[in-house]
Formats: sequence, C-alpha cells, structure tokens
Amino acid sequence: MRLVTSSERPMHSVRGTLMLHACARSMAKPIEWILSDHFGEEVSLSFSAQPLAPNMVRSIFDWRGDIKAAHLLVSKLVSIPHIRFEVMEHNFSENTHERFSYVPSLGIFRADTDPHGNILINELVLRNILEKSDKIETALDACLGTAWDAELEPFRVAIEGDSVRWVHKTVV
Repeated sequence: MRLVTSSERPMHSVRGTLMLHACARSMAKPIEWILSDHFGEEVSLSFSAQPLAPNMVRSIFDWRGDIKAAHLLVSKLVSIPHIRFEVMEHNFSENTHERFSYVPSLGIFRADTDPHGNILINELVLRNILEKSDKIETALDACLGTAWDAELEPFRVAIEGDSVRWVHKTVV
C-alpha cells in the first residue's frame, strides 16, 4: 500500500455562483480583476443596470474552483465599497454546499445549505438555541440569515427581471 501525500492529492473541483446584486459602476472593472486573479483566468462580466440603486450595476457569474474557493472570494469582495452580493459553493462529490450573503450594514452571513439552497441548521446549534435563548424566533432568525434575506430579496427579484414591489409591513 502506498501513502498519498497532500501534494499528490487531486484537487476537488466545486461549482459556484456569484450573484452580484449591486456595486458602483466604477467598481465593475476592479471586480473583474479580483475574479480574474482569484480564478487564474481572465473574467469578463456582463453588467446591467440595477433598477433599485441608481449608478449601480449587477451581474451573475458561474464559476468552477477548488474547495473553499467561495471563502476566499468573499474575503476579497467585501473590500469593495457599497457592494451587495451572494456567493454559493456546491461540492457535489462531498455533498457540501454553502451560501454567503453580504450587505454593508450587516456584514457577512454564512450557512450550510442543501443542493437546493435551503439553509441547514445542525442539531448542536438547535440544542444551544433551546437551552440559552429567551426568544427562540430571534435566535432562529439569526441562524437562517433572515436580516440578510430581507435586505437582498428586492435585489434578487430585480436580477431575475421581474418587476419590483416594495411591500411595507402594516400594523392593523
């Protein structure tokens, strides 16, 4: 039997998507440079206007990379001012999937997901919530990234080309 060293191990390839919901037009080229440097090949994005934010643009980029490519990509993108984005990474060989969401006012949210994008909460986290949380709803909202979803949902709808309706909660 021969031992395989770390330098001989094949790199696992993962697939992912960057949903760039909004960034300043002036940052479009720097984002392409970041992506090109990160993935080791020239990246040219197709940008369109972001109807929710004047002078902002949006784009979607599907990528392939090594395991944890999303972690490094997110750490590079957060340096861009006023950016809003989500990065999904899918490792089908190990059945691990992650989603990162970023908005300037909230920072980074990271969650394990199933292949369909549903957030998974593990047993230890749930037990901790039950033991230590006065408000279970608040703790679960934090685990599910509810605040990030509330901020990004109008941008998600806009990127799909649907009309955007701002709905405000009304107390009766």
